[in-house]
Amino acid sequence: MMVKLLELYQQVKEGMYDSLVTSISRDIVNEFKRHLDSNNKSKTIKIPSEWPLYDGSKEIINIVVTFKKDKNMSDDFDIGGFAAWDDKQIDIDIFYNPEDFPYSLSRLIGSIKETLTHEVEHWAQYFYNRPEDIKTSIQKTSNIEDLSFFDYLTYPDEIPAFVRGLYRKAKYNKQPLDVEIDDFFEDWFSKYDNPNKEMKKNKIPQIKKIWIEWAKKNLPAAQYSK
Repeated sequence: MMVKLLELYQQVKEGMYDSLVTSISRDIVNEFKRHLDSNNKSKTIKIPSEWPLYDGSKEIINIVVTFKKDKNMSDDFDIGGFAAWDDKQIDIDIFYNPEDFPYSLSRLIGSIKETLTHEVEHWAQYFYNRPEDIKTSIQKTSNIEDLSFFDYLTYPDEIPAFVRGLYRKAKYNKQPLDVEIDDFFEDWFSKYDNPNKEMKKNKIPQIKKIWIEWAKKNLPAAQYSK
């Protein structure tokens, strides 16, 4: 009975935040299309979102998205996110080369879902209303900037954020989670002139093992290549 209750809880939990990500990502994509067709080089929008909490109450979190065009970018786009606790908002920055669109739109949508899911997970942790939430979380760590990239990627509340984000992207791309994780590291190492300064490539298998172990425990529907 306890196992079934935990499975039901997991389904309800994932469903609540999955629907939130689906709704917000749709709004972001629609705004991106408008910006792509406009003459504006940059634009910032605010999307108020109502978050259902597990105790039945609700919280309003603003999703602040900035679009910036750059025809000199070598990549088609770059996206980043940040959970701003004090301001009760999630910041999403999207830099893109308009000449690569709409060809790269599908890739961008996958990355929007990944980034948004990552930051939504951090906010869910911040609310501290789930049994598995970590009470000593990363926003309370005074020396966060001193963490190595390896330590950051294996930090207790970054593991679920990264894995949930990549799982959401893998579902969108219809490919196995482990393949999506491989693509993540390949993309990361390709963006830096000297990525080994941040982390040696031989650390990747260790991180991947930690992430997949977490996924197999917490994301039973995840698919793998073998």
